[in-house]
Amino acid sequence: MKITFLTDNYTDQKEILSEHGFSCIVTFDNFRFIFDTGQTFTMKHNAKVLDIMLDNINTIFLSHGHYDHTGGLKYLNNPQKKYLVYSSININSRHMKKNSDGTYTFIGLNDEISNSELLNFKLVENSININANIIFTHITKYDNFDSDSNLYIKEKKVYKRDAFDDEMFLILKESGGISVLTGCSHRGILNIIKTAINITGVNTIKNLIGGFHLFRSSEDEIIEIAQEINNYNIKHIITGHCTGLNGLFVLQNVCKSKITPIKTGLTLTS
Repeated sequence: MKITFLTDNYTDQKEILSEHGFSCIVTFDNFRFIFDTGQTFTMKHNAKVLDIMLDNINTIFLSHGHYDHTGGLKYLNNPQKKYLVYSSININSRHMKKNSDGTYTFIGLNDEISNSELLNFKLVENSININANIIFTHITKYDNFDSDSNLYIKEKKVYKRDAFDDEMFLILKESGGISVLTGCSHRGILNIIKTAINITGVNTIKNLIGGFHLFRSSEDEIIEIAQEINNYNIKHIITGHCTGLNGLFVLQNVCKSKITPIKTGLTLTS
């Protein structure tokens, strides 16, 4: 597997842009795809700087409908190109953020994007096997995880806490284990780990990759989650974006050398 992070909250490379968002490009099992697209043009800009031709890629996976994972789709605007976009059947959920004054701001998938003629959305109800070694699936909620008390969903005229029924992740079956690729883990990184193990029957996770949405969690909560993560047979934890700086520091303290911070422009192979 080869993975290059095209969008994350941080970078240390010249000419590479960062933003609050997540996007990566993955080559695995003779298949190349984009996972999430960030929120603006940074994915496209950074791909150009890194000499990555996005027009040569046909497939995109969306972890969920938030703007910082879907907004970059707007900038894939080659009229001669049509992308196949895998997402949850609930991708158009009306995700909202509750502001300090009690008002709500829409933070979901832009209607212009979801209606684009350049994007062919493949809506997934439960899970889908892309091939023998790639599974795109929803997340079973075994344990409670309150990722963010400010995040709501609007159904008709009613606002209620967001359960992230549109959140999905990728399982990549490799020799000697699996790799797990997630966007934000709003439903809980521990639930994602358990879902991956229960689907595949494989207990060894070679790479656990993505955001864990710990930046709203207390230090005690992060320590507990880090200790539980450490109880699994996980070889390498590659995390950033919504994990947050405090989450990253705590994970490094508990999981030690297993941790690699994500930075925009970083490329890793395994």
